Amino acid sequence: MHALTEEVLLERFRAGDAARREVVFEELHRRLGRGLEIVCRRMLGNPADAEDALQEVWFALHRGLPRFRGEAKLSTWAYRIAVRTALHKRARARSRPEESLEFEPSCTPDDEAGEKELARALDRAVASLRPRHRTVFSLCCIDDLSRKDVAGILGLPEGTVWTHLHRARRELAEKLKAWI
Repeated sequence: MHALTEEVLLERFRAGDAARREVVFEELHRRLGRGLEIVCRRMLGNPADAEDALQEVWFALHRGLPRFRGEAKLSTWAYRIAVRTALHKRARARSRPEESLEFEPSCTPDDEAGEKELARALDRAVASLRPRHRTVFSLCCIDDLSRKDVAGILGLPEGTVWTHLHRARRELAEKLKAWI
């Protein structure tokens, strides 16, 4: 099923019985699962909150898939649900301190300590960005989504995404200038 387009998967989901729908949903989970998990983890920081949000995302996708109109790509729609769920969860959890985001640097044996400290500094810098800037930066620079896709996910004009990305990069450069 991997070679099937999102449109074909959606058609099969709509035309199938419960068993066939589950097969299609499992394929969507295989294709999108890791990316949605990473989005939730990056946006929330706290692994328990991220897992809760991810469960809410999958529930919302399963419940909403029969009504999905196809005006955007299915993956864009799924990421939009993940971002909005994470933003909503973060707003509910503001009273708790945020845990550090996880980065796994590629270290060399002779400079491992420096690489790890740089990763921690980058982690802190990204975590300190305004929520909208952090979201745009993560989706564009870490998840490698296009500005157009990010605009669709967040429901923003592409120019606004570019502005948020530019400001996030500028702020990160300022915070990390000791490392640059």
